[in-house]
Amino acid sequence: MSAAQLLFKPTSVTALSGNASVALTLGSNPLYMVGVESLVPGTDASALRVTLNAFAADYEYHNSRARSNSTVYAAGANSSAGWMQAISRLGTGTGEGANMSLFVPNASNASLYKPIWGAGAQVDKDGGLCAHNVLASYYSGATTALTSLTLSASSGTLATGNIRLWELALHTAAHVGTTYNSATLLSRTVASGEANLDFTLSGSYLRYVLVQLGVVLGTDNTGLYGRVGTAGGVKDADYKRNTDRSDSSSSSYAASASASSATVVLSDSAGNAAGENACSVVEIPNPSGQYKIVAQQGAFVNASGRAAMSNGAGSWTAGTDQLTTFRVLPFSGTITSGTFLLYGITAP
Repeated sequence: MSAAQLLFKPTSVTALSGNASVALTLGSNPLYMVGVESLVPGTDASALRVTLNAFAADYEYHNSRARSNSTVYAAGANSSAGWMQAISRLGTGTGEGANMSLFVPNASNASLYKPIWGAGAQVDKDGGLCAHNVLASYYSGATTALTSLTLSASSGTLATGNIRLWELALHTAAHVGTTYNSATLLSRTVASGEANLDFTLSGSYLRYVLVQLGVVLGTDNTGLYGRVGTAGGVKDADYKRNTDRSDSSSSSYAASASASSATVVLSDSAGNAAGENACSVVEIPNPSGQYKIVAQQGAFVNASGRAAMSNGAGSWTAGTDQLTTFRVLPFSGTITSGTFLLYGITAP
């Protein structure tokens, strides 16, 4: 289980048995997680599709997948679809099945788009080849609040498996200092034009998770970055990083990388037109005597209005000191708005 999954509490589970579709109810929680478990379709080679409310058009998505018979990513992209395609090439053979976690932010916020992201793995229809799936998508028709999310197969049914809906257990100001499972909400910060935000990493926590929701930057087409700090101060050099940069305008897979950077990347080329925003989950392990690796996964609406993925990792490699601070900053300008939730995790 990743550290991020420890933040969620279950709200419903549907055991599949030839379902034509599964509709999940969304409410006011700022971040939902949809768990697709051991999914087998009724029709071989079908795909898992996602729709929102009753919207039948204006979806954008980019779905990248890597398979065990190739080092090359295959991808599907669409900037004007009738659904979001989450998983393709589902198999019905013995032992075949698919798993994925989908993250749905900003559901009740009628002013922001909902940049959905997901990741998972499957044994697909082609002779048991293992595939890793990564998704970024959103409904571009309007910033309308979401009340439902529906999963269905491109043909046939959802034969077997489970669909679970989870929601953030702790997310309000009143929750600060309280614990669910092994995750404690340490702080809740609402940005309002700051040049940077510093988060204190204190206590006996093995890992930290920073959830970033509805982040809008003051400068269009710029990124959100991160820096770690120790007792000696915040570090502005000696980072190594790699970050995905794919979006719904192209099926090409792209990435940015650096072996000598001033930051790690949390989102890239985000837009700040009406409704555009970035959302992500950042995991920050704090092991003693080792380099500190920052991993992040999320999605955003970029400056061209496309659904874009933001997945990557980076590390400060000039020392192994215990961390005391994590700083979030834009490449230029300020952080206009957004909610930042910092959690401390005690579970290994």
